Amino acid sequence: MEIINKILEFIKKNSTLVLSISLVIVCFLYFKQCNKNNQNDTIQNQNLHALHDTVVKYVNKGGEVSYQKAIMEMSKSDLKKYNPDLYNDVLKDKDVKVITKTEYVYRDTGSVKNRLVELKDNNFSLPFDYTSTDSILKIKGESSFNATSYLDGDKAKLKILPGYTCFDDTRVQFGLKIGIKKDKNLNKIFVTPTTPNGSTTDKLTVTSIDGADVSNLLNPKKKKFCVGPYVGYGINFSKGLVNYGPSIGVSLQYKIIQF
Repeated sequence: MEIINKILEFIKKNSTLVLSISLVIVCFLYFKQCNKNNQNDTIQNQNLHALHDTVVKYVNKGGEVSYQKAIMEMSKSDLKKYNPDLYNDVLKDKDVKVITKTEYVYRDTGSVKNRLVELKDNNFSLPFDYTSTDSILKIKGESSFNATSYLDGDKAKLKILPGYTCFDDTRVQFGLKIGIKKDKNLNKIFVTPTTPNGSTTDKLTVTSIDGADVSNLLNPKKKKFCVGPYVGYGINFSKGLVNYGPSIGVSLQYKIIQF
């Protein structure tokens, strides 16, 4: 009781100081809570757009055709709820920070000049070696058939037996530039397809983008209790006396305010 009376007496004598400190703490807690609420509103708005946003095609400052869509910023449990496929992919690797899934469609038309190669026993082949104008698609192979001439009365006719079409080499080669940028206060993931020579092409279209920033999964929870040295200024108790001033020591602390 004696200590409590001394504390009350100290507060009474230094009511202005105690009130000022109390107001500072209350203001700090208020602004901290407001900032937390604003952050939560921002994340909710971000995820709302990510779940309902569609892929948008645009041309960047370099003249490249790119595609973008809002990216999700979710906890592990939320990602599992709203995008289980992406969540399962996160579990397949370690320390994943950002994960994306992108779907592409490539459409091309072209032609090659026919070339006939005569083989033995009346067999023939039509080799083809096609490369698209943007060098993304390459196809090499040949079609084979058998052709035999015969007489039908006084007319010569040709009997053709189809063989097989073989693809010796089929490849689709292109590059992707992927990043995250700020666009109208939203974090958006963008994909820029490029050809082997570094240019862009309209033949390669991005039809779907799903992305999630799960970096918060890697942050360990801050501990409430801690033991360590401290330096401060406040109320001190020494030899039955109550005063205030600078102090130093070792303490067991419980963190109410964390940042």
